[in-house]
Amino acid sequence: MLRRADLEGEWEDHPTRAIEKLHALARKRDERPRLFALAELCYLHAEDTGSRSHALGAAVYAYLFLAGEAEQPRADPFDSRFRVAVDIYNRGVAGAFLDRHGAFRPEASERKLPIGTLRIDAERASLVVGGMRFSRFQPADEFEVHGLRARTRTTGMGAPLVARAAESARARETRYRYFPPSVALPATAVLHVDGEFEDLRASRAIAARLELYSPTDTRSVDVRGVEVPLEIDHSVPLAVTLAESGFFDFDLGGFLWKDDTGFENGLLMLEPYQPGKVPVVFVHGTASSPAAWAETLNELRSDPVIAARCQIWLFLYGTGAPIALSAADLRAALEEAVTTLDPEHTDDALHDMVMIGHSQGGLLTRMAITSSGEHFWRGLSKVPLAELDLKPVTRDLLKRSHFFEPLPFVTRVVFVATPHRGSFLARGLLGWVTASLVTLPARSIELAEDIAKLSPFLNPDFDLDELPTSVDNMDPEHPFLAALAAAPMSDAVAKHSIIALIDGVDGVPDGSDGVVTYESAHLDGVSEEIVESFHSVQGHPRTIDVLRRILRNHLGR
Repeated sequence: MLRRADLEGEWEDHPTRAIEKLHALARKRDERPRLFALAELCYLHAEDTGSRSHALGAAVYAYLFLAGEAEQPRADPFDSRFRVAVDIYNRGVAGAFLDRHGAFRPEASERKLPIGTLRIDAERASLVVGGMRFSRFQPADEFEVHGLRARTRTTGMGAPLVARAAESARARETRYRYFPPSVALPATAVLHVDGEFEDLRASRAIAARLELYSPTDTRSVDVRGVEVPLEIDHSVPLAVTLAESGFFDFDLGGFLWKDDTGFENGLLMLEPYQPGKVPVVFVHGTASSPAAWAETLNELRSDPVIAARCQIWLFLYGTGAPIALSAADLRAALEEAVTTLDPEHTDDALHDMVMIGHSQGGLLTRMAITSSGEHFWRGLSKVPLAELDLKPVTRDLLKRSHFFEPLPFVTRVVFVATPHRGSFLARGLLGWVTASLVTLPARSIELAEDIAKLSPFLNPDFDLDELPTSVDNMDPEHPFLAALAAAPMSDAVAKHSIIALIDGVDGVPDGSDGVVTYESAHLDGVSEEIVESFHSVQGHPRTIDVLRRILRNHLGR
């Protein structure tokens, strides 16, 4: 276009003048092709100089090339300029509202264009998700992501953003306590231009509307009568969340010295609660944290069906504590969340919960759908709990951890590399050394001291010298596993197993994943998928495909 207009030299020496001359020529003929050239040139000049005016001009020209009225027909998707124009528009919108601190500021204003003025209405330039207002934004394209296998992205129109909630928004309601400060959400900014190319004159201002969208609410937008998908970056908000969460420091600390990590056992939500969306609860394994699910979350949250109809919950817990105590915390956290979020029991989706547990997390998940009976108590005492003289706090803790029924709102579970019959590593030298390093939470120590006073009433097999750690519980010969095997799981819950094997995938399953044997992970009557992998299988592509299928089937019932 520059050569045809004899403006190539002008562009090299005086780029803004070349843009002005090409704009004037576009009024005479070849309007739509020259609109594309103007979008490209404005974008290049904005990249070279940081001019927000030219970034905005690039977005406006690209928008009019794609959707404006002109003598020539609109470009079809097979025109190579079509996708380039969309990308220029997306990057132009992001750059036009970027402040000197790198934040995206969606504000109403009257802004100069290379030719003409744009009067921007920003009435819908705020974002509310689940009743929580998000007011801090950064362009997702300004980030590089390391540590994830793929950068998942939905291609479409709009500037993809990373959205943050203000602290004041988080503090207003009790239900937002499940939404930690580090969590970021994907969002998309769309600039709707109401005028046409002929309206772009030095003495005239044309109207535009800047609007923000959340993919949790919508994944498309109407652009002049055409439904257009939104551009969404799924990976950057997740990467920001994990990078700032502190989870990577929790893995070993949560196993060895839980009380010193600064975290408490509890639920974390990756987006504010929204009625009508099925909770999918991920429970990590030993010496791990919710960050272990990074690859899984990155892929599943980009699935349009799952993203539209599911909400992701994470359970964080100190993995060195006795499994019965961690399982009691998990059940209590879920019961409290359901009661808090849906006190009137009007949200059917909230009572159609899916739980996915890896390794020790799978045992916690199993106990959430199990009827304890007397199986766990008999491993501790030969006297009924009601007859023991205990402190109220100890009695409550023993009751919650030894007597329980299936959670009525859990309808499906997935066990991932779960040692239902224990791990052979827990019996060996490695297990002994690991267990000896664990410092139990203070409440566990207090519990042990209270129980020690009742030695005449305890089961002779119970060791009063040391309360068992989670590693002890996973010894194949530990009484805890015998009680777990004897306690029935709810028949009303759909159950699936994903079993990792280093080898032995072909033919009769055998072997182990390096931590758990097939025999330990297998459950009769439970649907089963075998993945060729070591124990940390939760982020394996095959595992993610199986989870995607299970969740889609769950939603499709």
